[in-house]
Amino acid sequence: MFLQERGHLISESTFHRIRNDLQGGLGIEFQYQRERGYSIKAESAEELDRFLRLASIAQKGEQVKKALLHQKELFDYVLFEDSGVVKGIENLNPLIGAVLSRQKVTLNYKKFGAQKGREFSNVEPHFLKEFQGRWYVLVYVPDETPEVRTFAIDERIRSVQVEPEFFNRREEMAFGRIKEVVGLNYSESESHFGIKKAIDVLFEVNQAQQYYLEGLPIHQSQQFIKEIDGHRSLYKITVLPNYELAQAFLRLGPEVKVLEPKPFVAYLKKTIKSMSERYN
Repeated sequence: MFLQERGHLISESTFHRIRNDLQGGLGIEFQYQRERGYSIKAESAEELDRFLRLASIAQKGEQVKKALLHQKELFDYVLFEDSGVVKGIENLNPLIGAVLSRQKVTLNYKKFGAQKGREFSNVEPHFLKEFQGRWYVLVYVPDETPEVRTFAIDERIRSVQVEPEFFNRREEMAFGRIKEVVGLNYSESESHFGIKKAIDVLFEVNQAQQYYLEGLPIHQSQQFIKEIDGHRSLYKITVLPNYELAQAFLRLGPEVKVLEPKPFVAYLKKTIKSMSERYN
């Protein structure tokens, strides 16, 4: 009915083929009810959201490519930040494939300022994460310290070769913690704040800021708790506090007040005081 009301008519066989592809390839599960027909199970909504985001990136990339080829006036009306984010982005596609198929890769990587690059042979790519418009890959590097390393997918990765050898997921390692942070640094929580597990961070914002937070949540775990005296809103996220989280709150300025946990609040106070003293 949803598709029919919007003028998108497809055959029953096409629908079931798409449903099977989503369920078999992405793990998005459907349920059937006689009155309502097929619907996506609530627990699969997050997987669907991630798929749609990736599909949107691909679609927008194709639109920009067509515009570059056929509309020379593009740069007169579309402004781009010179962030370097597209450099080396061609390596994203083989890395996505390797992560999904659990295949080892060989990376040729050259740090900024280094005289020459280094080859990381047969490493295990476990996670891809997008942060502030840039993509990163988290890999397991056997027999080295640290075992878990993060590589920015930019010009520092000179080449990616997908190997025929497969690996097993290492969910028991630090990889799972990457979901519990804003950004990429999951070790600062314990070293800076003495916090070893994801913890509730409570904060309040002016109601005018609530719409911004709903559209651009600080973390995927963000929850609205309640309104306070008609002028402020209380929120909660469950994360490992780190530098990137502090920066996210500092960007909101006086519109936000972090209430808990106390060690993180103390860190924010110290940072704000230090910033203030620079302008005395």
